[in-house]
Amino acid sequence: MPAMNALGAMYEHATDYITARRCYEVAALNDSGEGMRRMGNLYAEGHGVKQNYSVARSWYMRSIEMGDATGMYRLGKLYYYGHVGQKDVVQAAHWYRQAAELGSHWGMIRLGRLYENGEGVERDYDEAVKWYQASAESGAIEGMNELADMYESGMGVHKNVEIAKEWRKEAMQKKNLL
Repeated sequence: MPAMNALGAMYEHATDYITARRCYEVAALNDSGEGMRRMGNLYAEGHGVKQNYSVARSWYMRSIEMGDATGMYRLGKLYYYGHVGQKDVVQAAHWYRQAAELGSHWGMIRLGRLYENGEGVERDYDEAVKWYQASAESGAIEGMNELADMYESGMGVHKNVEIAKEWRKEAMQKKNLL
């Protein structure tokens, strides 16, 4: 159902959330993990529906059953910000890791931040660098900037301002292409 998801995303971008929802529902009913996740996003953000984090969580769980890495990341965010009960950084770390291991650059970035700050996991700058590096190498601008920060500060790596500059330069070049 990639076409229905793409059509829904087009309507969502145009802020026609009702039509976007219809497209995502069709995709979800046809076992599209992306469609399920996008339904969760609508509920999490209150776009075209009443904001409801419990319903968003249900949609994310369904998307996860289909192997959707971004659904894992989004579920982690719900736990991190306490939208499904109390803030649970350990659960957030679990879902960010699951997403990161499946290649989600947002999962990698969020997991790196948890390691950098010691939230839900033991502080480990080497692990933070590992996840920022993976994200940067996947082409994520934010991952490039996080990695540059680590090189500038010398946390988890030998301080190297030149490498930091290279990552910032690559991030800027990529941003200018967007």
